[in-house]
Amino acid sequence: MNVESSMANILITAPWLDENKTVSGVSTVVRTIIENNDSQHVYHHFRMGKSDGQKKNLIWFIDQFLVFPKLLLVLMSRNVSILHLNTAFEKNALIRDYFAFIIAKKILRKSVFLHIHGGYHLMQSLPRNTFLYNVTKKMLHGSDLRLVLSSIEDNRINEDYDIRCTILPNAIPSPATLESKTFESKLKLIYLGRIVRSKGIFVLLEALAELGSDLDNFEFNIYGAGADKDEFLEKIKDIKNLNYKYWGVIKGQDKLDVLKQSHIFLLPSLSSEGLPMALLEAMSYGCVVLVSDDASITSVVKDSYNGFLFPRGDKKALGNKLKQIFSHRSGLSEIGASANKTVDSNFNIKNYMATLKELVDKALVPNTLK
Repeated sequence: MNVESSMANILITAPWLDENKTVSGVSTVVRTIIENNDSQHVYHHFRMGKSDGQKKNLIWFIDQFLVFPKLLLVLMSRNVSILHLNTAFEKNALIRDYFAFIIAKKILRKSVFLHIHGGYHLMQSLPRNTFLYNVTKKMLHGSDLRLVLSSIEDNRINEDYDIRCTILPNAIPSPATLESKTFESKLKLIYLGRIVRSKGIFVLLEALAELGSDLDNFEFNIYGAGADKDEFLEKIKDIKNLNYKYWGVIKGQDKLDVLKQSHIFLLPSLSSEGLPMALLEAMSYGCVVLVSDDASITSVVKDSYNGFLFPRGDKKALGNKLKQIFSHRSGLSEIGASANKTVDSNFNIKNYMATLKELVDKALVPNTLK
């Protein structure tokens, strides 16, 4: 087979790609892949996962049940060569995606790329010889390719499941223009992402509540949606003298414009992170990122060099880092510049897409991928 002239139809899974439906890092990754694909291979999005705010009622249950016959039909009717199965090491996602794996690999004999995006059970190992562990191991060993976001994740999977993965960190397009930021006046802090407990949003509120007079140093802008949004917005009202505003979901050029104007990007995640696209975007626009030391985040952010790290879940450490930022502003421009260089050098979408194309090319030739 002539690999250069071969074209593959690739079915790639993700929740809704419309950010008004779902604020999802996986959706952002898939949208980025589709928008930046200039190879002869064709990506088709297949929706798996619920929208933000969708309740787990009868309609949700029927929708989940119907996804599998829909998947079978699409795999057969579109002459799909590869199922690019995006998953997270969470209970429901692993079980759902295992059935998708069975349909594609075992029933239809399609190639499967298993693309892992964090999840609680990635770094918190599953008990061995349980149903969920065995399902996960079968999916890992049965896939033609396993993609992870860092060597940290690769080492953990090898330790738990005795198999190696291909490391493919997330990537983003470089900013068209980049203006230098000044950090002398009132700072603009930003939270941008899913508003759910696992992101550490309530730890952040506790840290903010103890800042006292330091609240005068910044304004806090909140963007996103999620299951815990209402509780979060209710509790933030209790922080006296906090200058904040919730803006809802933001996307496209509007999101990039906000990052251009922001100074400090906050991500106090407790667990389940992969390599957040919003983190890379913020760094690429010279934001100083303040993030927890969760999983693959530490493969990107180096404390006091291109951002700041604090122990996840530690509200006191988070508050101390914020106070450090407010009182030592002279070095923030350099840290923001280092963040931009880090992303531009190591997380460039052109290199990412070239690697992905090479992996697809190899998958089209038997026995060359593994």
